[in-house]
Amino acid sequence: MKKVYSILMLIMLVVSSVSGQESKVLTFKDDTYSYEKVFDMPGKSKDVIYESIKSWVIKNIKTGASSNYFDDKDKSIITTLPAITVSGNSVVEFKVTIEIKEGKYRLSAETFTFHSLDGIAKKLGDYSGLNAGKRAKQKVLDDVDDFITSMIGSIQSSIGAKKADW
Repeated sequence: MKKVYSILMLIMLVVSSVSGQESKVLTFKDDTYSYEKVFDMPGKSKDVIYESIKSWVIKNIKTGASSNYFDDKDKSIITTLPAITVSGNSVVEFKVTIEIKEGKYRLSAETFTFHSLDGIAKKLGDYSGLNAGKRAKQKVLDDVDDFITSMIGSIQSSIGAKKADW
């Protein structure tokens, strides 16, 4: 019985240490990190919002070759695939989608992929097989949080957005 109890305690310890990373900005659900927020832009047309955000993306988001998508026909979706350098010179890539309606837009970020210096690619938060301590893992998540927070602040200041319901 003591052996079974010890094994259960060990399993609980491992599970809590793996899921122990906390994000200030991202949501963690189904073993995946994501972000979504709606911004209200009262009195601004869909076209004005689209052109403002398109201009911001072109000036501020560094991506791989031609990984920005601008829906110029309907002016309702902008997609980009930023890559940011995180703690230890590793890289996190993710997908940002901005959906635009009259007077508001929704910004979502998903599919966060961590690329180690050894060339190993993992979902953000899954560091199995990597030699990294708990602090290093949290630092990567903090770096991504800081980037998302900075990106949102920059967009808001450049186009005057406020949080709203979609």
